[in-house]
Amino acid sequence: MRLSCYIVDDELHAIEVLVDHIESIKDLQLLGYSTNPVAGLHEVNSQKPDVLFLDIDMPNLDGIEFRKLIKQDIRVIFTTASPNFALDAFEVSAFDYLLKPVSYSRFQRAINKLNQFVSVTDQPEIKLKDDFFFIKCENKGKVVKINFDDIMYVESNSNYVIVSTKDTKYNTYLTLKEIKARLPDNSFFRIHKSFVINHTKINYIDGNQVVLTDKSVLQLGNTYREAFFDLVNKHIIKTSR
Repeated sequence: MRLSCYIVDDELHAIEVLVDHIESIKDLQLLGYSTNPVAGLHEVNSQKPDVLFLDIDMPNLDGIEFRKLIKQDIRVIFTTASPNFALDAFEVSAFDYLLKPVSYSRFQRAINKLNQFVSVTDQPEIKLKDDFFFIKCENKGKVVKINFDDIMYVESNSNYVIVSTKDTKYNTYLTLKEIKARLPDNSFFRIHKSFVINHTKINYIDGNQVVLTDKSVLQLGNTYREAFFDLVNKHIIKTSR
């Protein structure tokens, strides 16, 4: 990944040093430079470079105020002949602070630091697979992890909910609505005021009865019948004969 750069400095010879450094590193691309901070601010906000090399002690608009006027999230590396501005620079989120004359070795260290930062912060976010939840059971202090794919159905039972897997039933002090909100809609469907089923576990449907692969037989409620059969009909193979 090439990083685009822009330079704002009122001293042309300081710009020439930075241009030589930038052009010697293949991962950097120079978009331009300006000796006029006011004109430079317009160019920076327009071109949106990845990194800005910015002098501090400049006429009309100093580098600290310049930094406050940048509209985008641009990494700013200050370049200055004085170490006295360091605290001010880092208070406006300076990425680095280089003292003039900027040596190539110090410049290279700043770029290495920048590349490491970019490689960590700019990579796509890795989302963990959310395919389970934890519930507290009747036994105080016991918390059970349940994988979605292991659930056959969930049943409302007075003040409790029963989460039924192939091998075990877990009682937890929750409502059916609270459990349903954590389950993926593409696998779980409400078929009755008291039942939410994992429709990947359906074995067959017989009238108003839904039979699951673990041989559980659940009643289909009238309120949910139409929506349930809309789902079923989407997957029925129909003949054209």
